Amino acid sequence: MSRFLLPNTALLLSALAFSTSARADDVSATTASTGSLPPAEDGTLEAPAESEPGDPPPDSTAEAPEAAAVPPAPTAAAEVPCEESPAPLSSVEADPDAVFRAYAAMAKQERRRRYAGAVAGVAGGGAAIAVGAILKSEEDINPGPFYVIGGLAAGFSLLGAIIPSPIEIQAKKLGAEEPGHTADEARALVRSWERAADDARRWRIRSSIGGLVVGAAATGVGIAFLSGATDLSRDDRVLWGSVLLGSGVALLGGSGASLFIQSPVEQSYHFFEASQPKPGKNVAVGIRPFGLGLAAGGTF
Repeated sequence: MSRFLLPNTALLLSALAFSTSARADDVSATTASTGSLPPAEDGTLEAPAESEPGDPPPDSTAEAPEAAAVPPAPTAAAEVPCEESPAPLSSVEADPDAVFRAYAAMAKQERRRRYAGAVAGVAGGGAAIAVGAILKSEEDINPGPFYVIGGLAAGFSLLGAIIPSPIEIQAKKLGAEEPGHTADEARALVRSWERAADDARRWRIRSSIGGLVVGAAATGVGIAFLSGATDLSRDDRVLWGSVLLGSGVALLGGSGASLFIQSPVEQSYHFFEASQPKPGKNVAVGIRPFGLGLAAGGTF
C-alpha cells in the first residue's frame, strides 16, 4: 500500500508544480501586455479577454483624462478713442465784428505812425535848412545841399501826412469800426489782410536792398569828396562829402534795420493769426497685456 501511495503522491506533487508554473507564466504574460495584474479567482475583478493569435497587441498608451480648458490670455485690447471736445471757433465764426475791429485798430496804428514819421521828417528837413542858413551867414558856405536835402525831406513828409495809407483807405471803405459784419465778409477781410502783409513784406525787402545799394554808393562818393578826388574847392568838397557820407551811413543803417524788422501791416496780421485757436487733433489710446503687466499706446 505504501508502495502504491508514494508513486501517486509524487505524481500529484509534479502536477501541482506544473500548474503553479503555468499560472505564474500566465500572470507574467498578462502583466506585460496590459500593465495590470489579472483578477483574483474569487470574482472580484474580471479577467481580461485572451487575445487570439494574430490579433494586434493592445495599445499600451492609455489616453490621459482631458485637462480642463484654460481660456487664452487676451493679446490685445481694442483701442478706446478719447472723447473729442468740439474745436474752438475762431474769431471769424464766433465774432466777425472782432476781425473788423482788429483791422480798424491796425489802421489807426498805421495812421499814428504816419503822422509821427511826417512830424519827424518835417523837423529834420527844417533843421537841415536852418543849418544851411547858419553856415551861409557865418562861414560863407554854400547852403545849397542843405536846402535841397531839407526841402525834399520836409516835402515828402508833408505828403505822407496828407495822403492816407492803403490800409487806412480800405478800413474806411469797409466800415471796419461799424458792427453788423458777416462771417463771409470777415473771411474776405482776412484774405485781403494776408495779401497786404505779403505785399508789404516784398516791398520792404526790395526797398531795403535798394536802400543798401544807394547808401553804399552815397557813402563811397562822400569819402571820395572828402579825400580830394574832385576839382571842387576845399569848402565844397568838405560840404558835399560830409552830406553824402552822413546820408549814406544813415541810409545804410535804416535799410539794414528795415530788412529784418517787419512792417506794421505784417506785424498786425501775424499777431491776429497767432491769436486764432489752432484745430484740435484726434486722439485714440488703448491698453493691452504685455508680459506680466500692461502696455499703453495711442495714435495722435
